[in-house]
Amino acid sequence: MNDPVINNGEDPVFWIMTPCNWESAALTHLIKSFGWNVSKTGRLDDNCPTCPPDKTPSMMLAVIGEREIKSGTLLELFEKQPDMPIALLLRRQQESPLPVNLPPNVMATIDANHSSLLVHSALQLALAGHRVLTDHGAHPSKPSAKGKPAPSTALMDLLTGREREVSHEISRGRSNKEIARRLGISPNTVNAHAAAIRQKLGVSNRTQIAYHFSNSEGVPSRSPSPLSPH
Repeated sequence: MNDPVINNGEDPVFWIMTPCNWESAALTHLIKSFGWNVSKTGRLDDNCPTCPPDKTPSMMLAVIGEREIKSGTLLELFEKQPDMPIALLLRRQQESPLPVNLPPNVMATIDANHSSLLVHSALQLALAGHRVLTDHGAHPSKPSAKGKPAPSTALMDLLTGREREVSHEISRGRSNKEIARRLGISPNTVNAHAAAIRQKLGVSNRTQIAYHFSNSEGVPSRSPSPLSPH
């Protein structure tokens, strides 16, 4: 795990970069609904940023789609911001792949069609220093033979009661130490439970665990999208 992006007790501050003005407004609304702050917004295609705004942000949140990948705007962003922690919110309809080797300062790749809860969980993990790369924005469920994700409720039924408790805590973006303290167990035990959960669900990271837990609890995973106009 990398060092935390924010210090304890500090509210995260985001720098939002999007191709469209309405997306900036939607994401600003979303970030503020989490109780976080937005220091600046801008358009990626007009002027790729070269320096941080006056109030140093905790992380840049950039919306990326087909045009930004094909035009080189994404690579330009990486070149001009080699040290800024970046979370990429990926449009579902994109067909061009992201670079295979993403720069180390890219802390998260998140499907823009995920629910606000999952976006919040992924950003919390990224801010805590976890690198959350959800298959470059692809659906995080393990495909079945027909190419469709296995139902989350059926998969979660495979877990023990304690594993479901750990899954719930993971879905809230909590670290192993925080989970251990809340459940009265050791961090090593939490790590063992998390490994068992990943194996049973057929997933590879914490955001995917959060996805399945949220679906099994009836939390919409695909609608509404955080990029829906307000």
